[in-house]
Amino acid sequence: MNLPDLNGYEVFRILHEDPTTSHIPIMALSSNAFIHDIQKGFNIGFFRYLTKPFEINVLMDAIDTGISMSHIQ
Repeated sequence: MNLPDLNGYEVFRILHEDPTTSHIPIMALSSNAFIHDIQKGFNIGFFRYLTKPFEINVLMDAIDTGISMSHIQ
């Protein structure tokens, strides 16, 4: 999960620590498909960790779940 200036874990931490965004479910979409990367993502708090390549129905299901989760919270 690498971005030009931050990695995805740092972005998650920033969003999670901000009261205006901390309630938003965050999923990871990464080319890192090793089990330790996926486990780290779940341990940090991503509600889903999708790896590339992915199927569109899996992505849409994750988005639907995230929207449902945000309404519950």
